[in-house]
Parts: sequence; C-alpha cells; structure tokens
Amino acid sequence: MAETSWYYYDWQMDGDPAEFAVDTRFFDKAPYENRPVLLHMRCEMKDGTELNGRGRRHIGRLEKKCKSDLKALYAGYIEDAYRRVMFFYTDKASRIEVLDDMADRERYLYCSAGASDDPEWNTYLNLLYPDAAKYYTETNRKNAQLYRKNGDCITAVRRLTLHMAFPLETLVPQFAEEARLSGFAIGDAEFNPDIDMPYGVKLHIISSLLNEDLDKYTTLAIYTAERYGGRLLYWESPVIPKNSPLR
Repeated sequence: MAETSWYYYDWQMDGDPAEFAVDTRFFDKAPYENRPVLLHMRCEMKDGTELNGRGRRHIGRLEKKCKSDLKALYAGYIEDAYRRVMFFYTDKASRIEVLDDMADRERYLYCSAGASDDPEWNTYLNLLYPDAAKYYTETNRKNAQLYRKNGDCITAVRRLTLHMAFPLETLVPQFAEEARLSGFAIGDAEFNPDIDMPYGVKLHIISSLLNEDLDKYTTLAIYTAERYGGRLLYWESPVIPKNSPLR
C-alpha cells in the first residue's frame, strides 16, 4: 500500500491535541460490504505517562504485525501524547482474537482491543476521514509557514480576514448574523461571478497565526457557513515583522 494514500492532520481526541491519520484510498468505495466489523487497538504506557521513544517503537512493531497478520483493512489511527488507537475493518468479529493475543503478548505497553459492528463505516467516514474544517487545518499550517518564512512573528495578534462564499445572495446576511453572534466582526460584501459561489462576505477576528488559533477560527467559520451552503475560500492577514513594536 502506497504511503501517498495516507493523509495526516491535527485535530483533537477527547479534547486534547492529536494527530489523525487515514488511508484515503478507501473513501471512494466505503462502506465495504465485506468488511462490516470495526476492530480497534489502544496502546499506552503502563504507568500513564506520555509515550516515549521506546513506546512509539513498540507501537510501530505492533502496527506492522497488525498489517501482516490481522486480515483486515487498516483504516487509520488517532495518536495523542499518551496513546495511539488504531482502527481496522474486517469480515468477522472473531478476528478480535488476533488483536487480543497481540495485546496479551505486549510487555512494555498496556494494550487493549475491541470490536463493534460498523457496516456503514461511520468511524472511517465521520471520525477519521477529514471534513472541510479538518482539511483546512493543513492549509493553515502551510500558510502560517509561509508567513514565518517571510519574517512574520506568527505569535503576534492582528486582524485576520476570512473570505466566505455562498451560492445565493439571500444566504449571506443570515450567515453574517450568526457569525457576528459567534464573535466575528462583519466586513464588506463580495461578489465574484466567475466562481460557483459568487456571493461573499468578509469576516474579521483578532488572532495570532499559531495553529491552535487559526484552527479555532477557520473551523468555526467553516461549520457555520456549511449550515447556509457556503464555504471558506481563504484567509489573509497583515505581516507583522519579528522586530515590530506591535508583536
């Protein structure tokens, strides 16, 4: 399986920052009728501390063994500072015995396995596979890196402008009011007849260009816009040099 089929992004697990990884190769055919059972394996340090290098190496070996022995589709994983949870789709629940055996044999980590029916592949489609807001977190990282590369002090707060777009003009004021109540300042209306969503509006918010701040505001804007059939086109911000008195 080509590594290029895997997509990695930052999100949250139980409220904590986490890395999500998903094999995007399965998306077009999901759900697979012959793989209705979801298996998962959770691995963490026995003393409850953060994963160390040795712990991650053990997880890597377990991951390879799962790929070779489990007879399942490896859908993805979620990993935070303390644990990794790996997800697999297979044909029958009895495959859990393989995971249970791996967990029992592991001596350095505490591992536990579970199985559940998921014929609609809800975990893959709704948890692992990124929606528009999750996908945009990668755009945020790339943009922030460009700002940093150009000498920006990304920790400095400044006005962040988000350009939103909608298919109908009547949807814009409805969205704008909800966005205002969510903390955004509403800027100028925009119109671009050359795109499929020609009616737009600018949103303004005071923010740094740190990942957590960008993700917070783009996610809020995207989810709000989706309720009105709209989307986030892009964001922009003035550059604040590292030696600026405003930083």
